[in-house]
Amino acid sequence: MQANNCQTTRTWPFPVERSLQGLGALALLCLLLLAGCAAPPVQTQAEAPPEWTQQQLALREVTHWQVSGKLGVRQDNRSDSAVINQWVQQDLRFDINLSSPVFGLGATAIQGTPEGIWFTRSGEQPVYSEDPEGLIRQQVGWSLPIRHLLYWVKGIPAPGPFQDILFDQNGNLYQLQQAGWDIVYESYHPTIPYALPRKIVLRRDKVRLTFIISNWDLKNPL
Repeated sequence: MQANNCQTTRTWPFPVERSLQGLGALALLCLLLLAGCAAPPVQTQAEAPPEWTQQQLALREVTHWQVSGKLGVRQDNRSDSAVINQWVQQDLRFDINLSSPVFGLGATAIQGTPEGIWFTRSGEQPVYSEDPEGLIRQQVGWSLPIRHLLYWVKGIPAPGPFQDILFDQNGNLYQLQQAGWDIVYESYHPTIPYALPRKIVLRRDKVRLTFIISNWDLKNPL
């Protein structure tokens, strides 16, 4: 899997018979071209790489970070997108700033901890709830797994049990099933010493969330 480069503050694809033959050849050519363009399947393994335990511990210690990028949401026949202008994390406290004319969000801030959040749309009074996922679902129509996402976004499982886990040939987490979500890490930034996720796809029921992280900053606290 190729990972895109990014800037970070820490170095871490006639006759009827002849006509039919021609159509058959054309169809075969199209199939070959499509096969040539298709991405090769990712080779995975269930056995954790030798450095996985150390990698998890190290990434759990990364509690102050900032990312920016995009969020895509697909639910039933509806597809939406938003810009993640800034997501700042300090320990369990986060400040997420989104904007999207599609969602009707305008400039929106989600601030708080996994225990309670403030949801603020531009020009409106903040709304508070001790049920973060429920409030987000009420406001935008889809769920955001805040409690687990602050770990998943770093490429590690959240604390607690998980149902399945797979790794790619580079030793990075590729697929994880946890808390009712299926998470696939499609690409990573080549940061050192551990790669950090670039594209993450989360699925649950009829919801698909796609995070594209364009930039990691491991030094800017909240």
